[in-house]
Amino acid sequence: MLQQVNATVTNSAAVVTGLPGSASYLQIHNPHATATIAYTFDGSTPVINGNGITLAALGTDTRDQPGGTVWSGSIKAISSVASQAVTIIWGNP
Repeated sequence: MLQQVNATVTNSAAVVTGLPGSASYLQIHNPHATATIAYTFDGSTPVINGNGITLAALGTDTRDQPGGTVWSGSIKAISSVASQAVTIIWGNP
């Protein structure tokens, strides 16, 4: 079963709330037309175009690890703008 959260990401790195500690499927969508986001799966501090994964404006990152886990612990994210929405879908299909 897949679940969704619409999270707010700011220009100060923080843990994304509303997610479980792990899942085998994860999709992160950046609906902003110009802003980029960066995120990490290990709780370390993300840096745009540096530490972690940087997702361009209007980009989507999908990760599927059947029978395993995409992440374990906290997902931390940061935006290139003061505040923006990010859609995250996760689950264990």
